[in-house]
Amino acid sequence: MKYLLALVISVLLFTSVFAQTDETTNNYSAHGIQFQIGSNFQLESFDGLTFSYLYRANKDYFFRFGIGTFLSLLDASTTAGQTDTLETEGSADGFGLTLSGDFIFTLLRKNGFSMIAGGGPFVAYRYERNYSNIVSSFDPTEVTITKNEWSAGLGLLIGAQFELNENIVFSGEYGLNVGYQSAAQDVETKQNDHNGNITTDLKKIETNSFNISNSAFRFGVAVYF
Repeated sequence: MKYLLALVISVLLFTSVFAQTDETTNNYSAHGIQFQIGSNFQLESFDGLTFSYLYRANKDYFFRFGIGTFLSLLDASTTAGQTDTLETEGSADGFGLTLSGDFIFTLLRKNGFSMIAGGGPFVAYRYERNYSNIVSSFDPTEVTITKNEWSAGLGLLIGAQFELNENIVFSGEYGLNVGYQSAAQDVETKQNDHNGNITTDLKKIETNSFNISNSAFRFGVAVYF
């Protein structure tokens, strides 16, 4: 929630710069942020994204832009054993970025309720690296696993909205994603024997797939400024 609050403040500062222009051209708020309503009605990032921004061009359609980020850094070590000591040292790091954009329009509207539909492209990249060093009275072994994965496609949605007022809009959406995914994994194993010789084994796995999948139901709230 601390990050969400920081994002809300940032958007408020951004929209204040354009407030006079928006007021002269529209009689409603054009810029907004969308949150997902989770269990126990807690506000979460929408669709797992770090930030979801809305631009309402008019009452009939709006644009949604999303960005998702991933960053992980980990160092770990364990020691176990009785007669022989087995020590494992390792580290893991990774990062990722997701970008998406949707054009959403109104199909029907009545008494504050409206049916919506739309869609748009998405692209995502993710990198992960895991390293482990196993030290024992036997042959020490180092294992490094590197993963690179990217995907791109088109997301489609249909749902409903309820406008509580000009600034608060609740929504529920079902979605369908059509996309292509490419992944590569490298596994490098280095083993040292008692004579000081190093044996290196490298395995590479590549997969490419075309996927059509349903996205989870999303219940959200948009706050316009």
